[in-house]
Amino acid sequence: MTVLRAMGVVCLAVTLRAQVPGLSSAAGFEVASIKPAKAGQAGSAIRPGKGGLNLTNFTLRQMILYAWDLRDHQVSGGPGWVETQGFDVSAKIERRPGSVVKMELLMQKLLEERFQLKMHPELRDGSVYALVVGRDGTRIPDSASGVGQGKSVGNGFLKSRGMTMASLAQSLASVLGRNVLDETGLTGQYEVKLEWAPDLGPISEEQRADLSAAVERRSIFSAVQEQLGLKLEPRKGKVQFFVIDGAEKPGEN
Repeated sequence: MTVLRAMGVVCLAVTLRAQVPGLSSAAGFEVASIKPAKAGQAGSAIRPGKGGLNLTNFTLRQMILYAWDLRDHQVSGGPGWVETQGFDVSAKIERRPGSVVKMELLMQKLLEERFQLKMHPELRDGSVYALVVGRDGTRIPDSASGVGQGKSVGNGFLKSRGMTMASLAQSLASVLGRNVLDETGLTGQYEVKLEWAPDLGPISEEQRADLSAAVERRSIFSAVQEQLGLKLEPRKGKVQFFVIDGAEKPGEN
């Protein structure tokens, strides 16, 4: 996914064909089973693999966010069950020698066909962040020549090799829940290691006291500035949203 910059407009889609169900050119999964998740099941999981994709207790809304690489606030509309009904999905693909499979495009096709999903994009005024180089310059080492890409992301940390600034902006957007525009002007690939105070949820004062003061103070904004030499600046701009026009629950199979 690329970020388009023109006259302050921020767009998250790559092409119209990948934006709107009904225009996807992906061939689709070879076979896919979709069943309602067990009632009362807590949590959800996604397990992509070489042979396909398995989703556990995923709502249609979560599937849309995954398939189009969107943030939660970018999707609206649709019937109420879109956000409450979980589904278990097991989808298989047939890999051919030399072929490259984009799992997200296959997922778009699945949602279009099995959920009868229909959406349309809208540009609206919204809040974004711009990722820029700090006053004292960057603190990110270049990746060694020939080193492959790899990324590990968790609650409070991000480690990556061969990472572009566009990819870093996307990763930060996932954490912040807001679009991040790459305005660093950096075109290389970098070794990125970032740690910030994790989202701890409800914890006791005793547990909180066990955390180091440094971690407690390190918001993701200060971490980006102190550890990477970059800065996140709040901006206003046009943000692409998706409105669900219609969806139907699939039959079990």
